[in-house]
Amino acid sequence: MNGLHGEADINQDGYITGTELGEFLQDSVVNYTRGSQHPQYGKIRNPMLDKGDFVFVNAAREEASSDGQDQAAPAADMQTGRNFELLFWQSIKDAEDPQMFAAYLEKYPQGTFAALARLNIERLERQSGDNLRADGHKPSAIAAAPAKPPRPDPRDKTPVRRLAIYPGLLDSDAVGFSQQDGRILKSDERRGQFRRITARMWEATKRGLQKNPSLQLRYSFYSNDYIRSLGDVTLIDRDFERADRENIWKISAEHTWEPDVQMVGRHARTRGIELVLLHKIKREKLQGVFAVYMVDVNLGTVRKYQRVLDSTLDMEPLIDTAMRP
Repeated sequence: MNGLHGEADINQDGYITGTELGEFLQDSVVNYTRGSQHPQYGKIRNPMLDKGDFVFVNAAREEASSDGQDQAAPAADMQTGRNFELLFWQSIKDAEDPQMFAAYLEKYPQGTFAALARLNIERLERQSGDNLRADGHKPSAIAAAPAKPPRPDPRDKTPVRRLAIYPGLLDSDAVGFSQQDGRILKSDERRGQFRRITARMWEATKRGLQKNPSLQLRYSFYSNDYIRSLGDVTLIDRDFERADRENIWKISAEHTWEPDVQMVGRHARTRGIELVLLHKIKREKLQGVFAVYMVDVNLGTVRKYQRVLDSTLDMEPLIDTAMRP
């Protein structure tokens, strides 16, 4: 029995062969009996029975291994969980998308970096105007009910015109360089800068519409918090196939992208739309530009207002001018 509990495991590999057990018994018994007994071992001389060897598991090692695993398993599982959490955090810690940190909080609500994740969400919310709460969820529709647009003054004889926002040309490559020092931005920096620019753009669009009660936003290709806050706006993203979105914009003789007024007009007249607003954020002639267009569907004309993107990101004056009657 001592041999099966490890003493016969000559090469200490965790297994005891019949040969190892025979050698152990031969040495042990000879020594124990002071040479009076000489046990013999070997293979049966039969071609059908002399293949292979008997193998026993080292009982002592098996028991020790089992005990060690039972004790180490919880600690190992805990360490593995920490490693996965650390890898998760390292992969998102420099992200500029609050949903990345929200995903971390959903996976690790009491995680090591939970406080930092909430701070990052709050920081990005301030920068981009995103309404993602620090607990990783969007506000409920009841809590964030859109405010009704101001009613037109009945004494104001200015006619109310039906407006739609059509697919813009919004390209993140327009912000490929830092507006402070001119260096090339990393991909996550570029995405963050682009988010801030588009947030400013939508905020300015919302304020411009609130200042002009003669414009009634009826349709929009985009659905975001700024648009929804303006009241009952019908989403028309399904009206545009990919080809339609691409055909709305064309290259002009000056080699810049401009809206195709005829195409816009044909589409808008099917819904009784009178004015169409389009935005452009694009890199043109080695600089990032922001432009806003107001297409008069009935007249078949377009008014364009453009400026170079800079660190101020002040788009409101441009949009206000475009929305004037």
